[in-house]
Amino acid sequence: MGQHRTRDDTEEGAAQRFAALGAALPVVVHELGGALNRVSLYDQLLERKIRAGATPDELAPSLERLREAIGSMERTLAAVHRANAAVAEPDGSFEVGDLLRGLEAALEARASQQGVELVLDLPSTRAWMVGRCHRLERALVGLVDNALDAMPRGGRLVVQLRVVDARVEIAISDSGPGIPESIDPLLPFSSTKAQLGIGLPFARHVARQHGGDLSVVTAPEGTTVTLSLVGAAPSKESDVPTRA
Repeated sequence: MGQHRTRDDTEEGAAQRFAALGAALPVVVHELGGALNRVSLYDQLLERKIRAGATPDELAPSLERLREAIGSMERTLAAVHRANAAVAEPDGSFEVGDLLRGLEAALEARASQQGVELVLDLPSTRAWMVGRCHRLERALVGLVDNALDAMPRGGRLVVQLRVVDARVEIAISDSGPGIPESIDPLLPFSSTKAQLGIGLPFARHVARQHGGDLSVVTAPEGTTVTLSLVGAAPSKESDVPTRA
């Protein structure tokens, strides 16, 4: 009886682990897809810089961010191996404006390929947060990627950062055709694209991890996705990793 119970317990534990992995699979897929997208973005940016005759010092920031994206994939694959979709990343203090500035060049390179004007609207007030910087970055890259996919023949993309009371808000607005009424953008795998439609659900998951939420306003003139996050008191610059 005891051996039977031990075997049952072992099988039950294995079943629970497989169930947890299955439930987390959409997030894992999106983590890998987001990291691959970042690798592609920085690869294109590096190619443009090299053709323009950039010096090694000018290439270094983009190379560093390319290494970060590759490292992100490695961490995600390790998490899958452990049947755990949560990529280990300690909480830390970071400034959201710096994060967005670090993304600007790569996103501009992608936007310009399809004739989209990218506008980065940052406030004079610093927007501090405590949380997982790279996870938020992956969510933002996914949201911008969605917005660009909505404008294959050009348009205008505005990424606006606001500090409202004790909250940090990031609004991403495109001039695309809007989301059809038949599509629930916050439902995983609900998408008009051939790719998996989990960018918005993943971003909402990340927002909620940071004590906030995500909202979507869509119309025939375009869509705005807003992340509302919990802000933090200003931190020492030396505590924040330098972002190119």
